[in-house]
Amino acid sequence: MSFGRKPSHDREPAEPAARPWRSLGMIANSMLILLFVLPIVTSASIFLAVNFQLWKGFGSFDPLSWRIERAHNENGVVSGDDPEQLKALYRKLQSMTASRDAAQRSDAVHIVFQFFEDRAPHRRVNLDLSDIGDAAAVFVSDRPVMWGIEGAAGIRAKIGFEGPFAFDLDNAHDGLLAGFRVGVFGAGGTASPQDYLEFRKGRAQMHTVCSAVLRWQRYFGVDKTRVFVWSVRNAQQIVVKDRSVLVDGRSNPDFRGIARTCTRWN
Repeated sequence: MSFGRKPSHDREPAEPAARPWRSLGMIANSMLILLFVLPIVTSASIFLAVNFQLWKGFGSFDPLSWRIERAHNENGVVSGDDPEQLKALYRKLQSMTASRDAAQRSDAVHIVFQFFEDRAPHRRVNLDLSDIGDAAAVFVSDRPVMWGIEGAAGIRAKIGFEGPFAFDLDNAHDGLLAGFRVGVFGAGGTASPQDYLEFRKGRAQMHTVCSAVLRWQRYFGVDKTRVFVWSVRNAQQIVVKDRSVLVDGRSNPDFRGIARTCTRWN
């Protein structure tokens, strides 16, 4: 059936005998394509293989480890502190820290600069909070300290820590810690007891100390007139009261007038 077309009995004319040349042209084109594409594919494969091996060789990026290691080595001297242990300690302390809302329920804050005259690499100090009342306290030490907590049942966001060195808490419950700024954990511009000693020697030390005092004053949300600064030496036990700090049974007020000086800033 022709579907409307008249059948034709004539044969089609024969194609010219050029098929071998056409085949050779196709082969030549294929070779040219391979010459251009093969180097690109090879380079890409090498690049992916090398980067895959590098990716396997490096662990996933950890911002906390990076901060700790940077702070740990920022002066170009590598000490024996283990960044992994510091990271574990940081996470432990962070898990014990209350919210800032809880910290802002205080009505006064004691800033305690603590010195040790011996050469012990770290110290243990007992901290009695049974009479702290509505106050809070921040401790700035010149070496690592293990704080043995006493009388803290039922209170939250009462203590903070600042300084170059790490600290740890013994017998402390979650939520007792108000906050911390520690150099080996990556915090920058932390105050130190040495800054306190050199407070009157230059604006740099004055700026560092007053920045710390006012930072904690704002963090706890207290009036500037409710900030008290204390000087502590070789303490074995510190008792924080609502309006005073006792060190081994003695009171050591700040005779430098730092609290009054700093509260006149900004």
